[in-house]
Amino acid sequence: MELASEDLLGPPALGSRRYSRHLAACNSATLCAVGADCTIRRLSLKGQLQAEGKQADRAANSDTAGPDLQPTVPPCIPQHFRVSRNGDCALLGGPTLDDSDRSALCLVELPTGSQPSAAQMEPLLIDAALYDSHPGLEIFQIDWHPSSPAHFAVLTSDATWRLYCLDDLSSPEQQIILRFRPSRKVGLTQDIGSQSVACVAFCFGVDHAWERFTVFFTCADGAVYCMCPVAPFRSTCPASSLPLLHSLAASASPADAGPTKEWLHQALPQTEASTRSRMLVQPHVLELHAPALIGPPGYLQPGP
Repeated sequence: MELASEDLLGPPALGSRRYSRHLAACNSATLCAVGADCTIRRLSLKGQLQAEGKQADRAANSDTAGPDLQPTVPPCIPQHFRVSRNGDCALLGGPTLDDSDRSALCLVELPTGSQPSAAQMEPLLIDAALYDSHPGLEIFQIDWHPSSPAHFAVLTSDATWRLYCLDDLSSPEQQIILRFRPSRKVGLTQDIGSQSVACVAFCFGVDHAWERFTVFFTCADGAVYCMCPVAPFRSTCPASSLPLLHSLAASASPADAGPTKEWLHQALPQTEASTRSRMLVQPHVLELHAPALIGPPGYLQPGP
């Protein structure tokens, strides 16, 4: 979850990227807030709940989850902020301080334990070569993948959705270029085209059947598309779900059943399911097993 409020100076001018926001993000245990200087302040939600309804003083109500974290060098003007599910790291993104036409995305480790003074943090740049070589590239959204604590996704203004793994921050594990056109002719392509409709947001499907491997996209015209199957490499899913996945794949149209079964064979081989309660998604070649882009459903198409 992320909350944002503009600075007291008011919202930025239309088209302006050089402004700061106060952002807050939380997981089940910690609420984190980041200011314009990228300083991160953490608050223990457990401490807040324990003090709820009691005659606790201000100090008890301000139970922190650790010291304030100040960057050695502020990596960007924060416009996006996400905390991992286990609370050990966070993502920061936005335009750089010295050039508002360039964006920066970084990872920040969130140490546990309290200290009497603020702690220094060293932001780790993510895919620095991409943003350095593409001035004007904007970050539309960042989010952690619900099926893997080691993966996060980024949607940028070049109509590209990238999935990263913490094991390698220099380049994406998976990269999908999107094309959304006003008509129902959609697909994956290298040619974005001047008539494309911009994709501005995404979210992940629920933890059930094929929805577990689905990403939903919202376009600027209000249309919603879904892309499936997409799965982080080495993420896990219940082995008990495999029969249902195969059953649903068999009931698909002949044009879709073949590629879907082949993806299952490559990503979730049945030989592994017989020995484990949870299965690891095996790395597979995206060029041979590209996810399908579908939509928009009739009830989610933009109005006139």
